[in-house]
Amino acid sequence: MRVEAWVIAAVGLCVGASGAGLWRLYANDSHPDAYRADGLDSSGQAVDCESVPTRFKDACRTIDVEGATVRYALISGEPASADGAVLLDLGGPGVAALGPNGASDVLGYLREGIGDRPVIILEEPWVTAPESERCWMAGRRYVEQVLGEGTSAADLQSSCFEETTFGWTPALYAQAVRRILERHGMALEGFIGVSFASVRLSYLHVQPQWAILNSPFPLNLSLKEILTHQRPYVERNAARLMALGEPTDPRTLHAVSLGLVEADEDELDRTRAELPTLARRAIGAYGSDALSLGRLAFFQEFCPIAGPPPRSSGEDSDALLNAVFSPCRDVARVSRTIQIPTTTCVVYSHADRQIPPDTMAAWARDIGARSEALDGHAHGAFELFEACMDVAAGDPAPQARIGAQSG
Repeated sequence: MRVEAWVIAAVGLCVGASGAGLWRLYANDSHPDAYRADGLDSSGQAVDCESVPTRFKDACRTIDVEGATVRYALISGEPASADGAVLLDLGGPGVAALGPNGASDVLGYLREGIGDRPVIILEEPWVTAPESERCWMAGRRYVEQVLGEGTSAADLQSSCFEETTFGWTPALYAQAVRRILERHGMALEGFIGVSFASVRLSYLHVQPQWAILNSPFPLNLSLKEILTHQRPYVERNAARLMALGEPTDPRTLHAVSLGLVEADEDELDRTRAELPTLARRAIGAYGSDALSLGRLAFFQEFCPIAGPPPRSSGEDSDALLNAVFSPCRDVARVSRTIQIPTTTCVVYSHADRQIPPDTMAAWARDIGARSEALDGHAHGAFELFEACMDVAAGDPAPQARIGAQSG
């Protein structure tokens, strides 16, 4: 794993061949915000599909939904299938699904299993959303606040979220999928999702025939449970970095440790000279300490599902985690119910450091899904899909009754 591709902890959303994470440590030139910026014209307005890399440029489309322009890709196999489409959701929030670090690799990995079915991939709203000066300033204050460099409170709720949609709302996501299916005369045959995509499955008004959920985010999982699971790994990594003898402050150590929750000792050792830079990237800073719009999308969609962070105990790891998730502090948690397809397969790893494996197993039982557990894989690893791909082939017998789970 190279430094610029390290995955960040906390919920698990971005996809990588070795795993998926809530946030990834991107180099600035491969950062999703750089991909977004390339797609803006001189007035700051999004150019429809001009910034989409070659892999998806010909497949890119736009559609108007509830006054918003939604960008998506419709990718057909060879030869193209006619009726049933598969919706591929990489989780997130904060993923640029059509960007250079998006769906390209995972789609190639899945194509053999899904055959020639058309695949629909939606781009999150933040990629083409405008950002006001007020929101930009609030993002800078957030970065300073988390790293202990500023005292001004960063109110992302009033400065950013009240005026702009960065992350999916349940209504916008559901309507976008429905409109795309209607436009192309297709039914929704399957749903393949990683991590937070399980929440988006609950947004849909159209029920697919089958679903594969890789390292799913249980709808009843709270931020407190997530951080309780991750804290030992963050503290272990911070202790390892401290043992390397690099002089730095505790906030920096714990920020990098959060970002490298999946890392082994060799990977940690290679961060020695880059701790301050990695700490800023780990909490979502981009460019000159602006806050990534992908991170804004994360907070806007994630916080109502997971709820507020627990009260800090004052320990260094607690203080950092509480500051990172401070935008969730005053957000009311919303209870959601999911109705899964009769044929649903949940796959997860016993080694998952981002979401408690026992919680994923219990959630799968509660919703009546078949579950598969593997050893030795990171959160969202592509290899996990293999255990459930028979669902896409139509091989397994129908599963248990359609279940419901309140979050």
